[in-house]
Amino acid sequence: MNEQAIRSAIDAIQEMHKQYDALNQVLSLDHSGPFTDAIWQLENRLVEALDVDGWLEWFVSTNSFGDNGMLAGYPPNCCEIHTVDDLIELIKEAERRHRAA
Repeated sequence: MNEQAIRSAIDAIQEMHKQYDALNQVLSLDHSGPFTDAIWQLENRLVEALDVDGWLEWFVSTNSFGDNGMLAGYPPNCCEIHTVDDLIELIKEAERRHRAA
């Protein structure tokens, strides 16, 4: 795992969401139009390139960049995931489990 790549990807995705929201307020974009499809496809490809066991996608989408503070992990070591550091520890655990398998 490349921690810096994951941190950079999350920063870029968060900035993209921020810019999209600002642009959408001005333009009232069609959420199923070609422009928004291109944005989300770019995000999906970035996430797929770095994702381990789906945790990065989960962190961005389901856990709203940690805002939801959802419980995740591998029993008995589950914990709430609020930060990128939490996510990175979760990914490290996933990698340890893959190596041990």
